[in-house]
Amino acid sequence: MDMLTATSRGSSTAVENPEVESDFLRSVHALLRELDGHHPAFQSERGMLRWTLHKKIDRTPSNGVLLVKILVKELERAERCGYRQYIIPLLHTLMYTLVKAPSIPDDLYERVYCFCKKLLTFPKPYCTIGLHYARQLKLERTVPGILYQRLVSAEQSLKNDSFAYQEKLITLPPGPVFTKESP
Repeated sequence: MDMLTATSRGSSTAVENPEVESDFLRSVHALLRELDGHHPAFQSERGMLRWTLHKKIDRTPSNGVLLVKILVKELERAERCGYRQYIIPLLHTLMYTLVKAPSIPDDLYERVYCFCKKLLTFPKPYCTIGLHYARQLKLERTVPGILYQRLVSAEQSLKNDSFAYQEKLITLPPGPVFTKESP
């Protein structure tokens, strides 16, 4: 049974679907198992679970609210239980989801912002990432859609006077490609 919930920011509505929520929860728990590093099968596919979550949000951005709720709960649990190895990958996935989601309720933004501020009491690199994302969240709340605009501008290499920063993706092949074989 689906339940419609109106978001407090914008006129969009997000459909909460138990199957989608269950799928996200399974994916996030698989990601956490990968981050534990106890499963050798995951070593060859590092990062694929995060990429899969990103692709699910790309296909259906309106499901972003569900994933944000799950990720916030898992981040709060990781912080409370001392599982610091989970924090940075989950936070990166959370921010990607926040940028792609069409609308997020104010209370979720506030929870994410408070979590990022809490990271300021942690050692580096957690405090640095927390500060960076807290600033991004504050900017997004001030100018809704600016993070998405920057993402699209960077992906398309578009010139933007108000945002001069451009991301570049450099892919390096594995080490054996650069080694020279002796005859």
